[in-house]
Amino acid sequence: MLTTVEDIMIKVVDYLSEGASLRDAFSYWKKYGVGAAPVIDRKGKLKGIVLQERVLSLFNGGFDLEESVARFADFQPLSVNRDAFIEKVWPLKGSWAVVVDDEGCVSGLLSGQTLAMAYALIADRKLKELDAAISCAHNGIVAIDAEGRITLFNPAAERLARRKREEAIGSYLTEVVVPSGLLEVLKTGQPQFSTKYQVGKRKYITNRTPIVQGGKVVGAVGIFQDISEIEFISEELSTVKRLNSELMTIIDSSYDGILVCDKKGKVIRYNQAFLRVADITTEQISA
Repeated sequence: MLTTVEDIMIKVVDYLSEGASLRDAFSYWKKYGVGAAPVIDRKGKLKGIVLQERVLSLFNGGFDLEESVARFADFQPLSVNRDAFIEKVWPLKGSWAVVVDDEGCVSGLLSGQTLAMAYALIADRKLKELDAAISCAHNGIVAIDAEGRITLFNPAAERLARRKREEAIGSYLTEVVVPSGLLEVLKTGQPQFSTKYQVGKRKYITNRTPIVQGGKVVGAVGIFQDISEIEFISEELSTVKRLNSELMTIIDSSYDGILVCDKKGKVIRYNQAFLRVADITTEQISA
């Protein structure tokens, strides 16, 4: 798996010295099949880089192959650490960069073309990972473009909206999903969180967010979940709580003494009338 610069660089084991000639540079380019040659100082540290394209651009009737590369070298070369992540060095500001280790010693060469190809592979992998995650998501996910056409419709959205992805993609939102809150987000550029809505007997909750590119809203994405069962359970729980409260009020208001125990004899509930009849205190019954 491509991860760091070291994974894609052209490894080199020799370099040009500061006193090298153009003949040496041409030999270097031919040997490694590259268009750049790193120049090192006497301590073995990076000094500069000689680019084939620069030498050829200065060709005006020929040049002396014994001439020093110093005339053509860039002594402020772009360098990248070999352990750097590929995403961190993209895009490469130049056609070539010299790859160095932590001590500044030359490890290899990196071309902008090679970096672009590696970045494209990484981007493709990430898109596939994202697509897999979206497809596996339990919640429905829908995205629209600036015209309100659906561009993303995951399997969960298919189930919740009862429409096939093939039917939804490319269709206008209002033709597929109700309600059309994503269009409002598209228009205002303002996100909407934890918004509830109902379609028929089904209840949903949704988060909607604009997609912004270059300071302009170019689309919107919504994530929604069917909460019908949750709402039903919540209503049932509220009913139980209300009935329990009413029961406790009746027990506490009763003139008769009431004592409730579990199967092990542990006191669960009692009223004030029981304390009066039994002639005991709350501390005694709790002990």
